[in-house]
Amino acid sequence: MADATYMSKLEILSHLPRQPIPTPRQLENSIRAIGSSTDQRTDRYKNMRDQAQSNEADWKLQVRTVRQVFRSIASRAR
Repeated sequence: MADATYMSKLEILSHLPRQPIPTPRQLENSIRAIGSSTDQRTDRYKNMRDQAQSNEADWKLQVRTVRQVFRSIASRAR
């Protein structure tokens, strides 16, 4: 090696630890694991969205009820 700072790609690769090539079954299992975690995140998001919509509906109902109460009080006061 003429220059101490220069290493060829082959030299760099020879210093890296070798990792076994995954079998098709291992690849399939890891893909399934990624898919199931994505499904869980999607379900969690949907649950949070549904809860937020439910909270909004409850809030609107409460506002409507308060308005009706104030209207009935105002109409009795006349």
